Amino acid sequence: MKAVTFSSPQATPPRSRTSGATGRKAASPKTVDNYARFYRNYVRPRWGATVLTNVSYDDTASWISQLKGRDGRAAGVTTRREVALLFGRLMGFAVKRRLLPTNPTKDPTGSTDYVPGKQKLREHVYLTMPQLVSLALASGKHSLFIMLAGTCGLRWGEITALVAEDVRIGDRPSIAITKAYVEVGGKLLLGPTKGGEKRVVPVPRILADRVAELVSTRSPGQRLFSSPQGSVMRNNTWTRRHYARAIATVTEADPTFPRPTFHDLRHTAVSLAISAGANVKVVQRIAGHASATMTLDTYAGLFDDDLHDSASRLNDTITLNGWA
Repeated sequence: MKAVTFSSPQATPPRSRTSGATGRKAASPKTVDNYARFYRNYVRPRWGATVLTNVSYDDTASWISQLKGRDGRAAGVTTRREVALLFGRLMGFAVKRRLLPTNPTKDPTGSTDYVPGKQKLREHVYLTMPQLVSLALASGKHSLFIMLAGTCGLRWGEITALVAEDVRIGDRPSIAITKAYVEVGGKLLLGPTKGGEKRVVPVPRILADRVAELVSTRSPGQRLFSSPQGSVMRNNTWTRRHYARAIATVTEADPTFPRPTFHDLRHTAVSLAISAGANVKVVQRIAGHASATMTLDTYAGLFDDDLHDSASRLNDTITLNGWA
């Protein structure tokens, strides 16, 4: 049998992007770009000319543990983890194509002990409503932008992709979230939302009235929020020029202000909804999660607090109705 390397046509995955690494949902352009970057920067330099049957568990483990970045310094935990997982998927693909009998990146028990554990993410920051309003007011002309993010749970790519026809003003004002911008290779691409899930989120009346004023100045397909030049807003630029200044203004008046990232406004929206008594399905809609289980797993602590609040409200009701 002819030796097969990573460069051989037999080992090259088809160009179709109809499925992701798990073979189910299509991979997003950003995910595909990340795969290509990791392969180009890490996998190909080490394994590009290696015969597939010469890949071993020990060599893979040694490579990942000593992995270096493009600057020659030791690669971070997250990079080593992502590269290791990608390489394992590539070997799994080779097995699927019958180029290998078993996946050499796994030991006989199916384990991959060399893959670094997932790093704990920074703690979510949840602003109170007074804090959110203070931040919005400090942002001046970006006040509505921040209030929508902090009460409707919109991701950066979603809120910057909103157009006038996404807004529904009536007895129950809402916004349809159907698309989002994602940055791939320095370019902004308009595509589906994260996970491909469309949703409709409710908008507080006072904000809806402000949004209605904005919609009245836009054509149906025109973006609600754009850069001063009329182009799509970029997160890094906006954060540096506007958001950071607003946080600095609030922090000067209140040194205890928690300095949220823009994504923390999404967590704030969830927290405020739960505090207002919203059920888990409503919170799921706001968060844009695929299931209520994901919402509960992500914000379990907030719901725990709500359970105690619920018991307190029940206690008051029991007392009011004369049972003792």
